[in-house]
Amino acid sequence: MGTFKQSLKNYESEELVDLIIFRPIAHIFVKIFYHTNLTPNQISLLSVISCAIASGFYAYAEPWSWVVGAVFYFYYCVLDCVDGQIARLKGTGTKTGRIVDGVADYVSHVFLYIGLIIAMVRMQAAYPLPFFTDIILPGWLWVLITALTVVSHAMLLDHFRNIFMAMSKGDPEWEEDEVSEFSKEYDRLKKNNEGRFERAIITAYLTYTKFFLMFQGKDSKKKKKQYNPKEYYTRNLLPVRLWGFIGGSTNILIFAVMSAFMLIQEYFWFTLVATNIYMLIVLVYQLSINKRLLKK
Repeated sequence: MGTFKQSLKNYESEELVDLIIFRPIAHIFVKIFYHTNLTPNQISLLSVISCAIASGFYAYAEPWSWVVGAVFYFYYCVLDCVDGQIARLKGTGTKTGRIVDGVADYVSHVFLYIGLIIAMVRMQAAYPLPFFTDIILPGWLWVLITALTVVSHAMLLDHFRNIFMAMSKGDPEWEEDEVSEFSKEYDRLKKNNEGRFERAIITAYLTYTKFFLMFQGKDSKKKKKQYNPKEYYTRNLLPVRLWGFIGGSTNILIFAVMSAFMLIQEYFWFTLVATNIYMLIVLVYQLSINKRLLKK
């Protein structure tokens, strides 16, 4: 069995809370699951179940149920780390497995936000004025806007983290290469008439990736080829770490802690105001660094 560091996907671009909290705890479970027949995809399913249970407790909308929900939500994030770590240590990771992990994250949070919407409706019915001011927005709409904010932040982190890892290795066409590799895998599965589920998620991933590639003009692709890999790594190491402070794991930790104390209004305001201001500052910083790198 490998070491903790070998179980990480990229040490430099990991979120700080992952390195300090979630992944060390996850490594304990990795040691437990390592010698079992549990596959990474099955562990991903367990993480979805954990988040669905958390959602149920949040929907119950009682102080004690939110504490239990926070525990299960925290445990979800730990399991979300376990599947990838065990796959890397066992060498059983697959490209489709990575997509499954991403799909599991989205499905988990669909459960979570449905539970929160139910909780908001129940809380507003019980505490019409002090708890949530419908004068501003109804509770369910606060949940939806916050969900969109969290998802957009996670997508920005993934985008700049993936670019950082690819450009640091001198691979400016990594997105096109991935599309080609996944297309070949899809053709192989189809030819052998196997992996219907894998083909379905590959199709979804290719559609998602090609959609974003449409917005990248020839100038953008040309600019990527002008970056010096070593200099790109040095100059972008700080920005990619700064992006981590609005990443998925960081948000999960903040929400788990605040929800345990039922500080849901404070969490919404913090996410919609503070983290968006922070996101804009980091984005401007990131773009200015890349612009300066192109001038050299």
